[in-house]
Amino acid sequence: MIYGIIKGTVVASHKNGKLKGMKLLVVQPLDLENKPLGKCILASDSVQAGPGDRVIVNREGGGANKVMGLKEAPIASVVVGIVDSIEIDKKYLN
Repeated sequence: MIYGIIKGTVVASHKNGKLKGMKLLVVQPLDLENKPLGKCILASDSVQAGPGDRVIVNREGGGANKVMGLKEAPIASVVVGIVDSIEIDKKYLN
């Protein structure tokens, strides 16, 4: 699972038929202090997230297909939750 923020959406005039009607999002992974962590990724949307939402992304093809209810679709990442807040007990941080 990846924690991140939605930076935008992707519009594709041509795409694989199994992706038809699917909303694609640009997600910037974040660390637990909300600082950017690595490069942005593309993810399909299963929770109606939008720009500015902090989200949880499942980044594993088999799980992504299960969440979206599809078989053999070319999906590696899917937004599975919108984060309202994060609470961490400081004793578990390095």
